[in-house]
Amino acid sequence: MHVDQKSRTATFNIFCLLTTTHLVQKPINHLSASLSKKGNGNSSRNTICSFRNVYYTLSLLTQQPQQTQASLRSSTPSPQPTPLKTPLREAGIYKLKFQHMALDFQELLLHTILHLLFTLCIIYPPVEFQRAGFTIQTLFCGYLGVERDDFVGYHLRRSVLTRFIHFCSPLFYFIYLSVVLRETIFTLRPQTILQFGAYISIVIAGVSAFIMLRHWWNRFDEHLTVHCLKRYLGSNGSNWLEVAESINTEYRNMLDTLSITLTGIDRVVMTSSWILNITNYTLTCAQVSDVSLEAIRADEHPISHHMQSGGSAQFVSICVKSTTECFKPFIIRVRAESFRDLRNKLDKPIAMAREVVLKQSLNERFVEAFTQQIALNPKYDYDEPERLEPCLGCSSELSNVKLWKRCQNDVQDDVDAGRLIPRCTQCYCRPMWCDTCMGLIFASKQDPHRPELWMPGKAQCPTCRATFCVLDVAFLNMTRNS
Repeated sequence: MHVDQKSRTATFNIFCLLTTTHLVQKPINHLSASLSKKGNGNSSRNTICSFRNVYYTLSLLTQQPQQTQASLRSSTPSPQPTPLKTPLREAGIYKLKFQHMALDFQELLLHTILHLLFTLCIIYPPVEFQRAGFTIQTLFCGYLGVERDDFVGYHLRRSVLTRFIHFCSPLFYFIYLSVVLRETIFTLRPQTILQFGAYISIVIAGVSAFIMLRHWWNRFDEHLTVHCLKRYLGSNGSNWLEVAESINTEYRNMLDTLSITLTGIDRVVMTSSWILNITNYTLTCAQVSDVSLEAIRADEHPISHHMQSGGSAQFVSICVKSTTECFKPFIIRVRAESFRDLRNKLDKPIAMAREVVLKQSLNERFVEAFTQQIALNPKYDYDEPERLEPCLGCSSELSNVKLWKRCQNDVQDDVDAGRLIPRCTQCYCRPMWCDTCMGLIFASKQDPHRPELWMPGKAQCPTCRATFCVLDVAFLNMTRNS
């Protein structure tokens, strides 16, 4: 068997150590005994110590590694190994802590955004929330009552309740966090920012509740709306409730009331003698005889959800001022179509700023094109002009058009996008409408999402329900029987 040089050298060294240990052990013992009897001084002791050191060293070298380790473990207990705090290990610990903090921050940010979106939908409810009945007015209808029965009292209660709920929104936020997060939010000894914020939200909600209870206890006598009504008390009036009752009476007359809504909350109501501006927290009452109105700004938006067709819409901002300083000036923002209704409702003109230019609405442009088209149609000879009456629609102009079937559509019905359209029929009604009102009636019967098909469309006579098209509308040609 081949044995390399390193193996032979190791075997020879071990043999030499064993031999040396056996030969040296007995002379050392004999020499130490003789020297102890004779006492030969310090030099002898040094020699003996040197031999003993050599002996112990050789004996340790000749022992097996396993036996040496066992003896060391039995003699002295080994301490528990401690992990080394190397820079790499510390960096890993810090990285784990940072990742944990980042995850907590991301979770907190996500829940904060969700709560903000929900709060905005409560403060400014979209159309979907209104249809689902998820508004303050619907949820608390039992406490608020019916608006038509007690208009002023309803909005006094609504404004105070709305302010209380909105100011409780921070408290709802921290309650929500205490449910979804693992961290303790409400504690007797706050230490973190969230815990201090929770205490502040409790204080805000408590102050808001105190204000609401104070208004309820004083029967809203210190409400801003009540202060506004008190300024309209005459010499014989002794209580603001009399003014409120007059507003309630006029509001119940729905035929003489104009209501303009821009958003889910902001609304303008005009009665025969009052302009009522409704917002989230206030109800401003202005007497028509005491106000001056001025259109200060007009802006147009290419896409608006206020339009049924989803097209462009123009909005006009109107500044309402009091001539006797009974209230602070406020601004109402309405659509251009509502602005025209408001101007027609008032008995006084509305001042227009130089930069305000009202754009024609879609219906107005159609009525203009409708009038131009029927002017090209043959005229209808009418020999009884003395029997003409004011238009049933506007009552401001005499009736000047007659439905007279002139088109050739009398064989079969038309089909438009799978929908059956009946053929035109003869109308036997006497003239009762003007050209403008007839155009508005025709436009109201068309699809609002497809204005390009209004002109070739069809409608029904508002009196006899006969079907007609644009070609069947004719101006009157006044003739007299000879």
